[in-house]
Amino acid sequence: MRWFLYDTDLAEDPNTIAKILGMTPVSEEGDEHEMQESEKRLEQIAYLLPYIDMMSDMTADVITGIQLDELMKHDPGNEKEREREREMMRMMYKMIAFSSLLGGLSSGVQLGLINPGEVFSTSLDFRKLEDLGE
Repeated sequence: MRWFLYDTDLAEDPNTIAKILGMTPVSEEGDEHEMQESEKRLEQIAYLLPYIDMMSDMTADVITGIQLDELMKHDPGNEKEREREREMMRMMYKMIAFSSLLGGLSSGVQLGLINPGEVFSTSLDFRKLEDLGE
């Protein structure tokens, strides 16, 4: 979870979110260490950033479209308000999608579940057995 908080950079201070989630905050030294480790993880997937951005755009467009369609069914008027909401929704959904993909991919690479050009089983137990030749 802490990797996700640092890698996604959703808050200026990841300790703030950690506290909200009931996690123990890290010290100043720990924070510096976590930042350095996050940079290493993110460097490993930097080549994927254009792909993550594109997928986040598509996700935001789809979810925003679905949400607006539902709003239109319940309130067919008020086009001006819907247009304002469209941009806010799209921005929020893109941020969520981008963060999810970024955090998930950086953690997956760090854990050895994802290698450039290959995707392994997401089951850690299966992966451990496979590594032992069983």
